[in-house]
Amino acid sequence: CVLDLLALQLVPDPLRHELDIGQLRIRERMCAPLVAGEAQRPVGFLPENLNVLSQKTRELARIFQRLCRLSIHDPGDDATYVLRGLGRADQPLEPFGVLYSHLLVMQTNGLLMSTGRSGITFDRPVPSAEVDYGGKAATLRSREGNLSGEHEIVIFSPAGYQLRQLIALEPVPEYTKALNEYLDKHGIDLIIEGEHK
Repeated sequence: CVLDLLALQLVPDPLRHELDIGQLRIRERMCAPLVAGEAQRPVGFLPENLNVLSQKTRELARIFQRLCRLSIHDPGDDATYVLRGLGRADQPLEPFGVLYSHLLVMQTNGLLMSTGRSGITFDRPVPSAEVDYGGKAATLRSREGNLSGEHEIVIFSPAGYQLRQLIALEPVPEYTKALNEYLDKHGIDLIIEGEHK
């Protein structure tokens, strides 16, 4: 994978012997879609984020892609997050393929800043926001004129956000339904471009 080869060049000579070249070949399958994504939608991948990528396993990559499909990126707030208060308190994202233990592993690997265990005051005192939801252009619109509120959210790290930009995404229908129900209780509509409610 091109990204792994670049990562090798960034590692000081004394540490290079510790890198397992066999793992680089295994990761080629995982990296190919990311390299293709960078070619189609250049985001200027940062060198420090190559280490995060080079440490990812195939299973972590699959789960991270799943989490990205549940995520909202709000460019106005420069934040990428997943609302996690949609299911059972102990495993709120399990029905959508992401366990709490997965979130901890992603946080440990530098993809997430927060696992969303505690409520975050979402300070967005605007009536609406143009967002990217699971790879689709969307709008969050408050029926009360203010998007602010307290929610349990999983927050992506800058490295996680950069990787998210390289992955072809499609929202998870079951999560979209649960998300709409959750937002409706908070007086917020999620309007996905090209879809009718």
